[in-house]
Amino acid sequence: MVKTKKYNERKSCSLLLHVKQKEEDIAICECKYNVSDLDSACGDRCLNVLTSSECTPGYCPCGVFCKNQRFRKCEYAKTKLFKTEGRGWGLLADENIKAGQFIIEYCGEVISWKEAKRRSQAYETQGLKDAFIICLNAAESIDATRKGSLGRFINHSWFEINLTCQVCSQPNCETRKWNVLGEIRVGIFAKQDIPFGAELAYDYNFEWFGGAKVRCLCGAAKCSGFLGAKSRGFQHQQNRPISWKCRDSETKTETQPETIHRIRRCGNKKKTSRHKRTAELETQQHKPEPDPKETGHRSTNTDPPQQTG
Repeated sequence: MVKTKKYNERKSCSLLLHVKQKEEDIAICECKYNVSDLDSACGDRCLNVLTSSECTPGYCPCGVFCKNQRFRKCEYAKTKLFKTEGRGWGLLADENIKAGQFIIEYCGEVISWKEAKRRSQAYETQGLKDAFIICLNAAESIDATRKGSLGRFINHSWFEINLTCQVCSQPNCETRKWNVLGEIRVGIFAKQDIPFGAELAYDYNFEWFGGAKVRCLCGAAKCSGFLGAKSRGFQHQQNRPISWKCRDSETKTETQPETIHRIRRCGNKKKTSRHKRTAELETQQHKPEPDPKETGHRSTNTDPPQQTG
């Protein structure tokens, strides 16, 4: 097992405050196990699967035959960590993976947005260029910088069809959010059949809120050269954001705003209810803290990032 410096592998998220699922909120499917039809045990036709919710143990009609408990049972696809040429670490498929198959959960420490911002600033001060912080919901984020699953090593690839109908690059994975025992969790799924030995990649789909962009190293012939096909930024003026164009498509130059945040969305933007919005924050200067009365959430952890040997 290969591990990077100061990184601990985890198979599930480390929650600062566990939210217990209420019995009245448990969704019970109508599946019935049939020996002659394996898909009957909570397969693709299961109501819970169709709504991206895992079945709750003890409540599913299929009992021990239920196949819709992949997050809880860590039923991951076989993958292998490897060192790429010029792109850091990457993840390979160590078996043939079918389209739609659950590959791995994106695990880490669940923290508040306020703590995520504090940590991103601390990581920058410490010289950590790669911050593995993604958005979980409106109030929380997942920080996989110190503790996380192998999902953090999956590299970026992007898809776009330009005016001449040329495809730049096509990721073979995508992120989705699932309801697992009342908690929202992020999983990485195969968009297509992935052969043994192929590198896994998904579109980070960065939306830029100012600052210098990160150069893309995917190697695609038609790649724009930077992470994210679209760019935009915001400047704080008179207590309201003003949109501005971040990059010229030909010169690839951009204006420097007061605060830099690299925001990325994963999955189809038109399916925000089922696909997870993710964010990687890299702040150069402090931005006024949001009023807790207005945002409706507060930090649940003020401890500094854990240092591991």
